[in-house]
Amino acid sequence: MVGDGDLRKQIEEEARAKGLWQHIKFVGIRDDVHTMLHSMDVFVFPSIYEGLGLVLLEAQASQVPCIVSEAIQPEADLNMNLVSRLSLTDHPDLWADKILELGTNKENQKVNVTEAFEASGYALPVGISKLMNLYQT
Repeated sequence: MVGDGDLRKQIEEEARAKGLWQHIKFVGIRDDVHTMLHSMDVFVFPSIYEGLGLVLLEAQASQVPCIVSEAIQPEADLNMNLVSRLSLTDHPDLWADKILELGTNKENQKVNVTEAFEASGYALPVGISKLMNLYQT
């Protein structure tokens, strides 16, 4: 678990109560996101509410398979076949099965990350061009 928030203490207590504490690393807030992403088999993002979800873009740039809730904006999917969407109302077993499936499938197709960002409009030159057009109109 990377990051921090209001529910961290509750999540830690629940992990202890269910005997999962030794299987979960609570690393808190980090400034080495790139390193953390490259150490992951699967990125799980079960947000209740989220704007764009920049960390999801970072995970895809690192070519990590991602499981996200329906709260994540579809525009955050770079169409690299790395993002799977599940509902927060889905049974936890479905989430667990998907994590295991993606975590054990090491045959993820590598794609050109730069091309994916450009095609989705998130590459810096594309963003600059859009901003310039906005100011010029």
